Amino acid sequence: MKSRLLPVALAACVLAVPALAQQAASPSASNQQTSQSGQGFVPGAAQNSIHEVMVSNLALSKSENPQVVNFAEMMINHHGQAAKELAKLTQDGNTAFPVMPDQEQAQVIQRLQGLSGAEFDRAFMQHQLQAHQKAVNLYQQGVQSAQDQQVQMFAQMGLPLIQAHQEIAQEFAQGGAAATGSTKHNPGTGTGSGSTGQTNR
Repeated sequence: MKSRLLPVALAACVLAVPALAQQAASPSASNQQTSQSGQGFVPGAAQNSIHEVMVSNLALSKSENPQVVNFAEMMINHHGQAAKELAKLTQDGNTAFPVMPDQEQAQVIQRLQGLSGAEFDRAFMQHQLQAHQKAVNLYQQGVQSAQDQQVQMFAQMGLPLIQAHQEIAQEFAQGGAAATGSTKHNPGTGTGSGSTGQTNR
């Protein structure tokens, strides 16, 4: 019963993020404080999103499970847009913006490259669960600790989406491929201002 509600929750989150994108793109005095208030959250969240795009592209090339592919497409869409919006929060030039995954994330990609079939699917979704557990903690810290209003709003509005991703990965870990049936919504629904919010393919 819970899994049927996930597409609705995801769609609601997707529709909410374009408003944040407009606010993040609007210049304000608070942008000058980004390097202080978002010093930990912004680079961490950006690196997380960059890694998600890379590892999910790997899933598209290796997995034959339509549910895993659907989830990977959603990760590329959502985290790709998140990376773009996070980049806008570093336009003051004082906050470092990572362009590559860290060493641990690179090792995950290397390990997944050596797997195939159902073994890859299980390892990929298990990694998604672990990665999103860390991401939830990071976003919660951003909500609680960020002093910059735009950074805090990004974390606050992104947190429910990250939690929904985590829940889908948890369902897969508990029930296998069938559990990811909750991802049967349009993974092409982006988080940017061009999103239509449609949830039916």
